[in-house]
Amino acid sequence: MKDVAELLQVYQIQHQLTQREMANLLGVSQATYNNWINGQTAVNPLKYYYKIAQLCQIQTETLIPNFSNFRHLPNPPFEHDIPVNALVFCQKYLKNLEETVELLKNENGRILIELKGKNEMIERLQRN
Repeated sequence: MKDVAELLQVYQIQHQLTQREMANLLGVSQATYNNWINGQTAVNPLKYYYKIAQLCQIQTETLIPNFSNFRHLPNPPFEHDIPVNALVFCQKYLKNLEETVELLKNENGRILIELKGKNEMIERLQRN
């Protein structure tokens, strides 16, 4: 099975779509789509694999590296029991999750500052 980036590229070429059009179909920015295609970030399986599978008319399970191997293994005790490309996928996914957590922390900080400013404004208005 082709990896997700290759699958998306094939679909894009077959349907003569731009990266922007592909990004719109998947509900992501063009930069995110470009990062997926270039392998700079991994696709978040929980959020996007279902959309990609629907778009490409395939089963979601086929997008997960060596899914059939995992289905038959009861939590392998050692890292070497897991296929290498699955580990690479997990590492990219973990990096993507770490980036997402950082973005959420930043957004949370921004929202807290905004709320503090609004609370101060409300207090001033109540005093008047």
